[in-house]
Amino acid sequence: MIKTKYIILFYFLIFIYFYFFTVNFNYVEGDDASTVLHHLCGRNSQIQTPYASYNSGLDFLIKITNLHIEESIRTFAVLVSFISGFLILSLFVLFLEAFFEGCQEGNNKYRSILYLLLPFIIPDFIFHSLIINSTNISFVFLLSSLILFIKFLKTNLNVFLYLSTILFAISIPFRWTMLVSLPLYIGFALYFHPIQYYSKDTLLLFSKIIIANLCSVFLAIACIYATGYNLEDIYNTIMSAMGYLENSENSSLSILSTVSAFLTPSLLFLVLLGVIKIYELNKKQAKLSLSIISLVVLSISPFFVVGFFPSYKFLISLVPIILIIVFYGFDYLIRRKFLGIIFLILVVTPWFIGVQLDVKGTFCGPGFELNTNKGDKIVSKESLDN
Repeated sequence: MIKTKYIILFYFLIFIYFYFFTVNFNYVEGDDASTVLHHLCGRNSQIQTPYASYNSGLDFLIKITNLHIEESIRTFAVLVSFISGFLILSLFVLFLEAFFEGCQEGNNKYRSILYLLLPFIIPDFIFHSLIINSTNISFVFLLSSLILFIKFLKTNLNVFLYLSTILFAISIPFRWTMLVSLPLYIGFALYFHPIQYYSKDTLLLFSKIIIANLCSVFLAIACIYATGYNLEDIYNTIMSAMGYLENSENSSLSILSTVSAFLTPSLLFLVLLGVIKIYELNKKQAKLSLSIISLVVLSISPFFVVGFFPSYKFLISLVPIILIIVFYGFDYLIRRKFLGIIFLILVVTPWFIGVQLDVKGTFCGPGFELNTNKGDKIVSKESLDN
């Protein structure tokens, strides 16, 4: 296997390429402009409201930089989001290495191929790094927190638990909805320490985790408060987000257009193979299948309360679980040449062939960047020029 540092170097070169040939420090969408304008107006909501309260961490980060020039604020915000994209991909590798360290099912000498292909399997992590995106920043802290939490579960060193709790709390102000990731910690605990019988050590471990979870919530609220919002603001924002999900377009085409860029054909193929692999392992290790099911169920449980909307910023908290299943799927196909060929075709094809979907102003696929929504009518760039 290629050493982790070389995988990360490969990611670095990809982002260097995008920095020189793709990154645009101009405004990409109205949300970007709203974020910057709020600061140019002195963060005075009576003059210009912030883009969204649930991005308060990014607003606070820009504030402490003490930047006052529009171009400087805009460049800084895009650059931080862009760097976060690189960190996310790098942390994916560290996360999988930490999760499968010492596990028999993780002894895959070809897994470096999976790591090298990750930017092309889930390219949305690159594309969403090209705009002002507080979700990326939040996810960097969340992934770091999960990695340290896994290390705690494997070593029982409290310092990892303390650091994990702090990093989780820091992640929340950048994207308040990342609170739905909290059940992941219990899921990982049950995966690595299945409760087969009660013992003092087991009770002590889960007591620590529950206390840490409660502390992380209080710390997260404190961090949000530090960025300028109180409990009432948090409640109103959560209710507003739930209302948004309920009133959003939910037709099959709309869902497909929203989710297709994130759940790519190659990713879904690996998930399918991962489920098959886990099913096969269940015949040898029944406990493994049960542990993974409990991990998946806990990870998706919050969505039964807040609602399910298949987009990058809402599904991102499920990515750690998806990556684990993908790892199993890759381990399954690497031993079967025919499946490997199908997988490579699925990875390469979307980069040359695309499908455009237009659903009530939601554009997805080739040419979507040439369209703008004018009422219920789709107007092309060419017609606007004429």
